[in-house]
Amino acid sequence: MNALVLNPANNSSNAWFEWGTTINLGSKTPVTAVGASPSVRHASTITGLVSGTTYYFRAVAENSAWRNNGVILSFATNTSGSNTTIIYRNSPPVTTIVQNTTTTSGTNAQSLVMLTIDGGSDIITSGERRNYHVTWKNVSNQPLTKVVLRVLLPQAMTLETTNKGSFSSADNTLTLNINTLNPNEGGELFLVANANGTFKEGELAVVVANLVYTDQSSTQGDALAYATHTAHNAQSSLGAFAFGAGTFLPVNLFGWLLLIILVLILVLLGKYLYGEFSRPKPA
Repeated sequence: MNALVLNPANNSSNAWFEWGTTINLGSKTPVTAVGASPSVRHASTITGLVSGTTYYFRAVAENSAWRNNGVILSFATNTSGSNTTIIYRNSPPVTTIVQNTTTTSGTNAQSLVMLTIDGGSDIITSGERRNYHVTWKNVSNQPLTKVVLRVLLPQAMTLETTNKGSFSSADNTLTLNINTLNPNEGGELFLVANANGTFKEGELAVVVANLVYTDQSSTQGDALAYATHTAHNAQSSLGAFAFGAGTFLPVNLFGWLLLIILVLILVLLGKYLYGEFSRPKPA
């Protein structure tokens, strides 16, 4: 199981997974110290799974100031033969710019794939149309099979269009089956998403790209990249103030600062004009 923990306060934190056969979970992986890095990739392995069973899980991160429980996701094991195989039902777990580097906790495996996502500016406004560019490349000397790319959008964003893959509105995820990736082979994907207006001022939005694969030794690996955005509604509030839509009074700090600046400019302009008109005219 994999999780991405974002830690903007840089406090020393611990992480673990809670899991079980019901949404009540019940089992827990060992607590792991993930340090104080701004972003940490945490992974843990569970064993003893029963075939033909659905399991539920979530990531948990905690430090001295807060605790954050990730969204509960699920996977199912099949019943083919004596081996238990994982069938993903949801996108990889993420606890809530361009390609970010994460440290890894719980595994020392080096990814065989280079994965990047470019999402543009860190600031995003409600109603904005944002373009994303995802690239990947097999940087190993062996062919990789069962390659699947998933791009998980936050709930406050909706997919408008993409040049590849299929989209599931149930979990807001775009999935592309790449199948086989030969050495030095790569690819790219473009998508356009809209901020649908439900963003709150200062809210953090994370768009995650995750690519899973199987190497020649039948070991599954993956690569993860993400883009972060901070919601800011200055554009919409400025438009309402300038063109008279809605209320005249500002609705946020930026709007009030803008109003104060405009008032000061009018005061200074008034003093200047008054001085010009009151100055004695030359004979």
